[in-house]
Amino acid sequence: MTLTRPALVVVTDLDGTLLDHHHYDFVAALPALERLRKHRIPVVLNTSKTRAEVQQWRAQLDNHHPYVIENGGAILWPTEQGERVQSLGKPRHAILEVLARIQTQLSLTLEGFSHWTTDELMTHTGLAQGPAEQAMARRYSEPLLWPKEQPLERFSQALAEHDLQGLRGGRFLHVQGQHDKSDALGPLREHYHHELGQAPVIVALGDGDNDRAMLAQADWAVVIRSPNHSPLQVDAKAGRKTMLPAGIGPFGWNQAIHHILDHYQFD
Repeated sequence: MTLTRPALVVVTDLDGTLLDHHHYDFVAALPALERLRKHRIPVVLNTSKTRAEVQQWRAQLDNHHPYVIENGGAILWPTEQGERVQSLGKPRHAILEVLARIQTQLSLTLEGFSHWTTDELMTHTGLAQGPAEQAMARRYSEPLLWPKEQPLERFSQALAEHDLQGLRGGRFLHVQGQHDKSDALGPLREHYHHELGQAPVIVALGDGDNDRAMLAQADWAVVIRSPNHSPLQVDAKAGRKTMLPAGIGPFGWNQAIHHILDHYQFD
């Protein structure tokens, strides 16, 4: 019996998932990426990175699909004229104004992208100058260097009073509006249902806390192992398949995609 192939759409985090956590490369995922390209399966990048950063990665990946920036801050839709921006988040200048008030209110010393020079960001991330400058060009969020052992409760409560939240990523605490990566899945489902002629099966891959909501809304939730923390726990949900491949970062990404394509009998 031949299994009917669904319309698959892959929605993936970048850092620590498709990209190696330390070296930012995706060499280990190239076989799976090529197989997806062969079957014309879209790969949508859904990341905490900025528009400028993702444009560079899309060029390297030869990716021409919609993409999501700054933890669901906006969806960028390719058009014949360039890109259409669908904003979902609060503007960064409003976030910085709130953070300045909270810092005084709670007697905190906050340290993040808005406090650093490009050279300092390069030191904190290992990025080269060009990528560091692209990372600084934020529109919908402010990443903070927040020690993992430092409690978040009071700070989170103060953010919530201003309709903001803090989401932990691979390296930083991202302060942003009440949105996350999962908010892009509804518009993406609608877009691909129209484009592909059937309801798509969403395969989501991620490794960090800021991927949790996205994974919870996907049809396949692929938790990628990290060298820095234990794997995410994703709640079981009727109709959703979950995976925890053995490999770390892009190695696990490659394993998961091959497994799913084999499951649906793609060549």
